[in-house]
Amino acid sequence: MPTNDFGAPGAPAAPPAGEAEQDSGPVSGRKSRLWLWFVAAFVVQIGVWAVWFVIASRHPVQEVPLVHTR
Repeated sequence: MPTNDFGAPGAPAAPPAGEAEQDSGPVSGRKSRLWLWFVAAFVVQIGVWAVWFVIASRHPVQEVPLVHTR
């Protein structure tokens, strides 16, 4: 059974940084580009809102009174 640095049973401690880089394997060989998808979604959302506001500013809506006057 593996032990940690304190002698207690459990998962062994993480290897030093130099060893972790060498033993990365094929799974973590490429950096994640998930942040790029978030940035792209943010930019698209800003673009959609900009188009929406431009269209809305060119087509004003008539105000409707909330209370009927008699």
